[in-house]
Amino acid sequence: MVEGDTSESSLVTTLYAVVLAAGSGTYGKLTDRFSARSLILIGIALFTLGSLMGVFSSSFPAVVTARIIQAAGAAAIPSLAYVVPPKYFKPENRGKALSLVSTTFALMDGVAPVLSGFIIQLFGWHGLFVVSLLIVFIIPFVVKHFPTNVAQGEKFDVLGAILFSLAVGILVLGISLNPYLLIIAVLMFIAFSFHIRGKNSLFITISLLANKSYRNSLLSVFAGTSAYPAALFLLPLVLKVR
Repeated sequence: MVEGDTSESSLVTTLYAVVLAAGSGTYGKLTDRFSARSLILIGIALFTLGSLMGVFSSSFPAVVTARIIQAAGAAAIPSLAYVVPPKYFKPENRGKALSLVSTTFALMDGVAPVLSGFIIQLFGWHGLFVVSLLIVFIIPFVVKHFPTNVAQGEKFDVLGAILFSLAVGILVLGISLNPYLLIIAVLMFIAFSFHIRGKNSLFITISLLANKSYRNSLLSVFAGTSAYPAALFLLPLVLKVR
């Protein structure tokens, strides 16, 4: 039986979010060097390893480690889901593919909390790790249908990936755990901005933000995805108080 107070429990979610945020950008950029099939298989392997560790975990540190490894693998899914259509679909089919991806994620966000609560009631929290192992059954589909060609083959900006991932990770930790970490996050973002100056191969193409429509779309998505978890988790608490 794993015991922990509320702050320790929130640490599991926070660290998962940190690794997921840092890994998503990394997987997306790696599609310039490796095939989507290779990357998604790596993600599935890491997610499966984390799930196995979670099934047999009996202490809080073991659960945290399992969730971190899970997040390292899970980061491949949202990233590649949005990167693959523009790279490998014909222009006339890209909109349909991206809308299907968005619809799937929206459905998942609504169903997952309910399904997770049901599984915990029946089998306990270990049941969540057991169910996560079902991901191995999509491997034949991935091997058969995911593209194996490399779209561009650009050089991967390792230092840029490290700086940006650290900045995002420390930012999330600062918001969740310690506000003083936000200072370090700002310094990491500054270091990243200096690093990308004059670079031909960048981890993130900042010039895209010059496009007003693209910039506004990003802000809209950021606002929507930020508000959704707040409504999802806070609304039940408000109703309970009433």
